[in-house]
Amino acid sequence: MSTLPTDLRAAARLAADATVGVSRIAEGVHQSVWSTLGAGPSDGRTRGISGFVYRQVRRTARLAGRTADRALGLLPSDGASESERRAAFVAALNGVLGDHLTATDNPLATPMTLRHRGAALDEMGPLDMPDATGRAVLFLHGLCLDERCWQPSGTGADYA
Repeated sequence: MSTLPTDLRAAARLAADATVGVSRIAEGVHQSVWSTLGAGPSDGRTRGISGFVYRQVRRTARLAGRTADRALGLLPSDGASESERRAAFVAALNGVLGDHLTATDNPLATPMTLRHRGAALDEMGPLDMPDATGRAVLFLHGLCLDERCWQPSGTGADYA
């Protein structure tokens, strides 16, 4: 369950990471152009004023990201439950950027878990399943989805 302040913190982190990444790409292109003209080494870093500007952009983005993270961390959590639209968005985001989200401890990172009826098994404790047969079926999904892809909304049906 995530709340608006947590989501805002996660978005601020992603924005700072994206700014740093884009500035590295831009600097690499800039230096590649210079190196084809014979104006310097081709290590992907610019020198002089250009290098200073790129470093300052990255430094400012990191500082803004940390500041936003700390400020948003002071907001109270409202305990709101997760909407289906948000869950689908977070699943897609993890499908595309999951390794980065995990590596940067982003609150939107979702760990792999075994789940039963929408809850992670390790959070539930022992399961009470009187109709269990002793056989288990494991459904794996991909394509940036979560366990809800097996349960079409509104139909009461369950693909499993």
